[in-house]
Amino acid sequence: MRGNVATVAAPIFTAYGRHGAVAYRELLRRCFDRLLPVPLLRVDGPSHLETTVVDTGDARVVHLLSFLASRQAEGVSPLTRAVEGIDMVHDPFPLVGVTVSVRSDWEPSRATLQPHGRKLDVDYADGYATVVVNLDDGHGMVVFER
Repeated sequence: MRGNVATVAAPIFTAYGRHGAVAYRELLRRCFDRLLPVPLLRVDGPSHLETTVVDTGDARVVHLLSFLASRQAEGVSPLTRAVEGIDMVHDPFPLVGVTVSVRSDWEPSRATLQPHGRKLDVDYADGYATVVVNLDDGHGMVVFER
């Protein structure tokens, strides 16, 4: 690592995609932590949790998807002889006590979990708005309102 550049002497994304080794994920996490010391979003959820952040005119929205993929229709490619398959998502995975912190230069007036309509306690400190999320159906949006 030098400045804002990280180099890995192997095709790390391809290797992680093929093998899913925890060591590869940890190497990538450490690189990203050094490259982005003040990230837009910090979430302490499970590794399969997918997140996105969207700004609207009057809110910042953190979208959460918590579903476990399973490999279906596995076979061997006749061209590459590699094992292939389709990753399907069927069942939600609950989130319990997951801390979600989003960087913001304004203190939210309130936070809600949508579409559930639940009000969340929000803490604002050091430029981050933080809530704790419990979600049993695998999908939700935390809406931080101005």
